[in-house]
Amino acid sequence: MQVDPIRNQDVASLTDVSQLDIPSLPIIAVKVLDILSRESSNADDLAGIIAFDPSFVSRLLKTANSPYFGIGDGVSSIDGAILRLGFDTISDIVVMAALKDIRRHADAIDIGLWEHSTAVAVACKLIADELGYGNPTEHLIHGLLHDIGKMIMNINFKEKYTLVVDEVRSSGKPFEDVESAVFGFTHCGIGDYTARRWKLPVEIRSAISLHHCSASELADRKDIKDVLLVKIADHVCSELQIGIYDNLVPIDKDLEFIGLTEVSKIDSLKKKAEEEYPKYKSFMLG
Repeated sequence: MQVDPIRNQDVASLTDVSQLDIPSLPIIAVKVLDILSRESSNADDLAGIIAFDPSFVSRLLKTANSPYFGIGDGVSSIDGAILRLGFDTISDIVVMAALKDIRRHADAIDIGLWEHSTAVAVACKLIADELGYGNPTEHLIHGLLHDIGKMIMNINFKEKYTLVVDEVRSSGKPFEDVESAVFGFTHCGIGDYTARRWKLPVEIRSAISLHHCSASELADRKDIKDVLLVKIADHVCSELQIGIYDNLVPIDKDLEFIGLTEVSKIDSLKKKAEEEYPKYKSFMLG
């Protein structure tokens, strides 16, 4: 079955993309994403990249010594931080710290959108870990960037996007429907355009452009589980009402497809996401 065209738009045919203000992807983020995409990546590879950016090292050490992670004596080196936190946690922190620099204007909508995306990133990691599906840090990246299109729309169309958020809240309609009515395109289309500009891997682009699709719409795609995992994490965090979230739609078939149907397991994941989210929020939005 073909994916709904509204979710696979050529945004360049619908608006003047040359006039869009799209932040550059930070150089360190490009390097980190490249390293983490390799199966053979290790702590030394990550440390080698981090060491070239003193301000980034300072930010990382501040996080490693924060109340969320600080245990015993403080750490003063990258190697010490990796030893204390472990490669997986350091990978998560480095990704979030690198992508944090995408942010432009910390208005209420921007903050709310990033709060939700941070929570979805955490939920993606937890669900992937629970299902033993792939590298949890890769799924954290998918979750963190899934709504980048909303951030770009808020940067470029601030007044109109405020109206979109208000309409979503008051009407109970999904973001896609309201965005399409107001702009003629959606955050999924703008997000896909942005991901292409940044030359992101296809797996991340799919999570950005297709995360509102159903299992039946994605049936022929190799990355169907990657995308559905983001959709389910998004749903979980919308149920928790974290940040600026979307209105809920049924996801029973999607849960069934990835093998997550036990209510107790879903409730447990929801509780873990709620508990873990503040830790990640502290260095993504702090």
